[in-house]
Amino acid sequence: MRKESIKWAEKELTKYTNSWVDPAWDEVDWQRLKELQVREIMEKRQAQADIVQSAHCLQCPDFVKHVSSYYLFRPKFYANIK
Repeated sequence: MRKESIKWAEKELTKYTNSWVDPAWDEVDWQRLKELQVREIMEKRQAQADIVQSAHCLQCPDFVKHVSSYYLFRPKFYANIK
């Protein structure tokens, strides 16, 4: 039973992990939210995302390599994630 459950879960999760363009990854339209506090948080998040997207470091051809190696050798970083 357990092996069957694992195989089923792998099959289901593979649908979503094979592509980042799957509609399952689309974000909710946060503009339709009525609660002001959540909207303010989302606006700040968008402002920070805009800053990050315009960063010059993203132009580096080895950007992913640099970032992944930074976190790969920092096990304490993962221990602090809750």
